Amino acid sequence: PHTSSASIIVDHVRAMQANPQAGVIGCGFRTVAPYAALANSTLNHITELEAIGARFVNPSSVVSVSLTLADSLKLSGKELLEGLILGLETQGRVSAATSGATYAKGNFFAFTYLGCAAAAGKLLKLDADRINLALGIVSSQAAGLQVQEGTTAHFLELGFPCRACVEAAMLVRNGAVILKRLNLTYTDIPAFPEKTINAFVESLDTTHAVTKKLLRQILPVLNKAYYLGSLLKIETVVQEFIEKER
Repeated sequence: PHTSSASIIVDHVRAMQANPQAGVIGCGFRTVAPYAALANSTLNHITELEAIGARFVNPSSVVSVSLTLADSLKLSGKELLEGLILGLETQGRVSAATSGATYAKGNFFAFTYLGCAAAAGKLLKLDADRINLALGIVSSQAAGLQVQEGTTAHFLELGFPCRACVEAAMLVRNGAVILKRLNLTYTDIPAFPEKTINAFVESLDTTHAVTKKLLRQILPVLNKAYYLGSLLKIETVVQEFIEKER
């Protein structure tokens, strides 16, 4: 690659001097698979030779992830194609279902993350549950803005998903992320004493007795750190309060 944008990303990845797991195509060096995927996909995107006729897919990202992991894992051509097909199928289906709404709001390429994660999971031989977990991880990162078109950042919008998806799938495979819901129902934080609740409620600058009455029912629910459980419990308390006070 000879463009300035290509040089920037290649120099950035080369400077990592990381474990040589996969090659950066055409650049004569190897690096860790996530950063090889970042470089390969960005270099691929810089050419802007995309599947313009394919309405719902941008295959260059899935191709980059698949080639990078196939190189790293020394996979067969059959295995490469299996990952590639699953990634494109996932990307296309999600894009077809969501692109109208996301493009209208100036956002795009969320589907890229999901397609790349599916491909990465397949190539890393994750089972269906673990591929689903990898999809969940990258869903929280999926983003893209149309206003970046015409800037150098535009080329990274495919590179970053590829890096994130390879990394997510590797973390799932290595057991860093497990298929187990943590018990976040409560912690050992002591309960608020009733007199503390009463003192707090009475100190509020409000003349609405119903507000104080509701708070006296909600605050005991917060006597421990309930996380999501507390929200569900509070919703129940409020609903019961409304029904009772009608």
